[in-house]
Amino acid sequence: MKKILLICSVFCLLCQVGFSAEIYWYLAAAMSKPGKEIVEKYNQQNKNSKVYLILGGSCALLSRITVSGKGDLYTPGSEYFLDKAEKLGIVKNSRQLLIQKPVIGLSASGIKKIHNFDDLIKPGIKIAFGNQKLTVLGKAFLKMKDRMDAEFSRRLEKNKVVEGINANQNANYILSDTVDASFIFDTVAKANKIRYIEIPEKFNVLSKAYMILLNNSKNIKETGKFTDFIFKQNDIFKKYGYSLIGK
Repeated sequence: MKKILLICSVFCLLCQVGFSAEIYWYLAAAMSKPGKEIVEKYNQQNKNSKVYLILGGSCALLSRITVSGKGDLYTPGSEYFLDKAEKLGIVKNSRQLLIQKPVIGLSASGIKKIHNFDDLIKPGIKIAFGNQKLTVLGKAFLKMKDRMDAEFSRRLEKNKVVEGINANQNANYILSDTVDASFIFDTVAKANKIRYIEIPEKFNVLSKAYMILLNNSKNIKETGKFTDFIFKQNDIFKKYGYSLIGK
């Protein structure tokens, strides 16, 4: 009996030593490249916890969090989804991570046709927009539209051929030459080496990305350690064209 108890005690001790806290990070697809590298680096350096990266559109991720009731960190692409999360009562605290600027990405065919923002309303130009109900880019365009001449915005939307459900999908439309132009973030354009033109400042709307600690996090200490790690990875962010704010 004593031998059995001793074996059980040793087994329990080994289990405790090998215990790994699970951290779930819901990250907007626009930040997927630095996010993947950061998670891989952290998991290699830390044995007491393991981070699982969940990518998608900001709206889709928020729905997944609320349905599952599971998660530690949520990083949407704009303040709009931070506000929604706060109204749902799932935010413990938040810190601004970075700012992303919408631009117009150009495909191989688009480079030959589009030289400035006004060229987007020429007949026959094929443009990918962000879904206005689901994406940060879509929400940003709704604000831009309010600043545009009504006829210009009408002609611009007339050239819409598809709506992406996240920023990476909009980038893929460009990379596959499916469209001539696409609303994307400057960070996504730089990360994917996509040529782009600026949206006039009088129309454009910047998007602030936030690091949100969720109320239902079960690993506050380890999650805090990982969050601090993220804000120290400026080199990785810079590598893909992102600049940390860290407020």
